[in-house]
Amino acid sequence: MLIGKGYSRNAHAIGIFIILITHSLTLPSLFIPVLKMKGYTKDIDIEGYEDSNSLNQETPLLPSNRNEKPTLGDTIQILLDTPSNSNMNARLLLSLNLGKRLRISEMHKKWQENVQKLKGQRLLDNPWTKYEKVTNEMRREVYNYLRDASRTVRENVKRQVRKLGGVIIGDIITTSYIAAEIKVHKLENLRNIPFIRGIYADQKINVHLADAASTISSSTWWEKGYTGSKYADEGSVEVAILDTGINASHPALIGKVVANKSFVEGESPLDLHGHGTHVAGIVASANERYRGIGFGANLLNGKCMNKEGEGSVSTLMKAAEWSISELPDTAEVISTSLGVPYDEEPADGESPLTKFVDAFTEYYNIVWCTAAGNEGDKGFETINPPGDAYNAITVGATYDNGDANRGNDYVPSYSSKGLTVDGRVKPDLVAPGTYITSASAGYAQGADWATRSGTSMATPMVAGAAAVILPYIAINYNFTHQNLPFKALLVNSAGEMDEPKSKQGFGYINLEKAWQSRNYLLKLDATNEKKYHVKLEEGDQFTATLVWNRRLEKYHAEESTFYPLSELDLHLEDSDGNVVASSNSTLDNIEKITFTAVKEDLYRLSEEFKSVPFEDMEEIALASNTPLLPFPVSVNLVSLQERLQDSPFELNTTIVNLSNQTFTNLQVNLDLPQHIELVEESITQQRDNLQPNSSWTVSWAIKPQKEGNFTYKVLLTFEELPYPVEYSAVIRITKVYPLSLQDVFLVLSILLLLALVIGLLMKKRKKKPELFLSQT
Repeated sequence: MLIGKGYSRNAHAIGIFIILITHSLTLPSLFIPVLKMKGYTKDIDIEGYEDSNSLNQETPLLPSNRNEKPTLGDTIQILLDTPSNSNMNARLLLSLNLGKRLRISEMHKKWQENVQKLKGQRLLDNPWTKYEKVTNEMRREVYNYLRDASRTVRENVKRQVRKLGGVIIGDIITTSYIAAEIKVHKLENLRNIPFIRGIYADQKINVHLADAASTISSSTWWEKGYTGSKYADEGSVEVAILDTGINASHPALIGKVVANKSFVEGESPLDLHGHGTHVAGIVASANERYRGIGFGANLLNGKCMNKEGEGSVSTLMKAAEWSISELPDTAEVISTSLGVPYDEEPADGESPLTKFVDAFTEYYNIVWCTAAGNEGDKGFETINPPGDAYNAITVGATYDNGDANRGNDYVPSYSSKGLTVDGRVKPDLVAPGTYITSASAGYAQGADWATRSGTSMATPMVAGAAAVILPYIAINYNFTHQNLPFKALLVNSAGEMDEPKSKQGFGYINLEKAWQSRNYLLKLDATNEKKYHVKLEEGDQFTATLVWNRRLEKYHAEESTFYPLSELDLHLEDSDGNVVASSNSTLDNIEKITFTAVKEDLYRLSEEFKSVPFEDMEEIALASNTPLLPFPVSVNLVSLQERLQDSPFELNTTIVNLSNQTFTNLQVNLDLPQHIELVEESITQQRDNLQPNSSWTVSWAIKPQKEGNFTYKVLLTFEELPYPVEYSAVIRITKVYPLSLQDVFLVLSILLLLALVIGLLMKKRKKKPELFLSQT
């Protein structure tokens, strides 16, 4: 065949140039092969990375911090510091870094669209069944996506753990953990494996035993047909009991347990301890006398603790993932009456189990109810993880003195107390947990019922309430995360006791009040602050509650993977502009105000978004105990828009007249933070009038001078409103084209190759290519 010598050489150079240009679109993927050629990866085994089917569109990259040693949990550090432990077996949770961001929010949006289509088709015909179907599909899709995305990294790390003589116990998909067992003296070798971001102890978990229904007014919902199952012959809400197992043949539980699996080696799903059956009965017992709170619910029996009432964090995680991934009808609610002792794992929001629970609720649209613990006798800050999880509902116990009178209730000394180590309010709520009679695992020996005490008994009270209330919320509201409106409704309707917040949280659960305010839930986002009017008579009590989630930034559970918690505040003002009630915690993801009116007035409720540190909008639930009247004016601000540093841009504010009267003498003032300056227009802009249902867009040209997140404010006044109203929003300012050394290296390489190619092409023009006949 004929080959042009000159063309061959130039084509090779052009090919290299094209490859480099292509790879420069994903800079790190070019950088890694270059390092390998120079021997920089001599200690890095990336065997197994040839698996191109892990996600079909994303290839894992070596983590940017590959030269840093993984974080060690406190328990692991103690093991390493004690030479006598060197030959012991350590049971571990290895936290992996995939080095990439995943697209869970896209699946949530798709799920929301499917739910909206159902509602548009008059969902009233079997609404819960149809809602469950699309939600089950979403949960499985998210789980499978996470599993496939992490497969290559997980298999590679497991292979290297086995080379060190370790034993793999299992995979935790949701937060990308590997449970393993290995000799302590091999831990240093383990720290050299790439993609391991943290090494933690696979801590033991224990049941929360200390040695109703009428009290929390659950019959208010039952009488309206909400029992955990109904609309007529529809399917039930699924509640996963992750515990010591369930004796499903107990007369009060026959037909209730629809799925069983044991994660305890050598034990069947049967309850050999008694704790799990007792918990299950509190949720769903069908007995007329000892009726469960959500007696129409189905139960999923995920056994994760043995006959001694002990288990491990990894078995709990695996049981939770089973409940949303392997079943035809997945869990809507998870109930865990267990935890890690506070003196073994501090309740600071950072333990592997706590992060798992926060990720789980965020990914799978789950309500997770968990016990605070039974170590209150030891003092404050005794919450047991995962009771410190932001997104869970953490439940403490009350003693109701055997009657429905709430005035003589109190929090028993055994109920674990807050605050968390990092200063947050926990527990969230309290519920009856002392001398609770429920199903006994020993019914076959004539003991059908047993009476027990503990936060273990209080938690399924709230889980049962979730089974009762969730169908109403799912059908009547449009939240992506159902834990938000449910938690907001229960916190807002909770009754306060004569106890500190560190003992009772936001109060005792009251389902009658929850029913009365079930229609006063609002879904908000962080694009714009909303304001509402509240008409109160003298002596009226008003409550309002904001709830939002802790959110994941990336897919792997370690220090940098959760966004900083959004900072939101809640304020109530009277008609004179005086703040009469406010909640402005900088640590919690719940803000609640309670106010008793001292005069008849039209009050103004407003939420303030001080900091929302991520790209997509924050979903927020607002609950109140009385209708919130729409504010007569809406002010739409630009929020969370990324702008390049030192580049002027236009800031627009749109004011909409939502009333049926004309506004006159309108004035808008812009209040800019430091490091953002006004370029054009006046700080104050005016307009003579604004007709009903019409809008006015005000623009300013502004210029940022520094990177960061900045809050700007707009103050609006007009003749018909007796007080000024203030709105605020956040702008994110980013650097202009920040270049790392890696980027500089790549740019120089590309320029060098470009010069080489141009030189070869110029040489080709001066010399005719030789043609020769190759031998074939």
